[in-house]
Amino acid sequence: MGVKRLGPRIRYDVCLADETREEVPAIDRTLALLRYLWTYLVVRLGPLWWGVATVVGALAAAGCLAVGRARGRHVRPGRAASFGILASYVAVVLSGTLVVRPRASVRVLRPNVIARLWRVFGQGHALDPEPLANMLMFVPVGILLPAALGWSARRTLLASLALSVCVEAAQYLLVRGECDPGDVVLNVAGALAGYGVWWLARRVHERATRLSHTGRRPRHMRVS
Repeated sequence: MGVKRLGPRIRYDVCLADETREEVPAIDRTLALLRYLWTYLVVRLGPLWWGVATVVGALAAAGCLAVGRARGRHVRPGRAASFGILASYVAVVLSGTLVVRPRASVRVLRPNVIARLWRVFGQGHALDPEPLANMLMFVPVGILLPAALGWSARRTLLASLALSVCVEAAQYLLVRGECDPGDVVLNVAGALAGYGVWWLARRVHERATRLSHTGRRPRHMRVS
């Protein structure tokens, strides 16, 4: 890993790939990822910030219903609940990345996106749960944005991109963690995967609803 100094409070981290890592079993990688997510989202936040996120979600859901009534529109409870869960989850992510994370002594910038992605996809044998966790943490965003707001894939990806860029810029300016453009790519990839899950679930639901209304069974379920 090559490191250069740019001033007294900025560290430019090249983040070169490490070719000397030993292969790690898949079960160990999975357990390391689960431990990382548990520490990041539960242990580090604690009951206080989870309570704050819950209040934010409840207020967001109530506000969604109130705005719908004020405009004379019927807002389905499921959509209001999705909006509240989205607001709560965004509050959890922002709290974990910008509030409870300890302040660093220097600003760290990792501009080598290719090397960062190589550590994820080219060195899949390495025990590094953080990149995959950054991808998985934006999967709920890709699911909840279209579920709550009815957004298309383009708007969902643009909103996820804007959120990720704002988080990385805030980490750099507030000296909280590391500013890594590679994380933006991983976050957007996670949001895209989440949107794919939502799109597939919606298609399955629409098909099941259409079949229940028509009373017809799929071909493979028909009895001859």
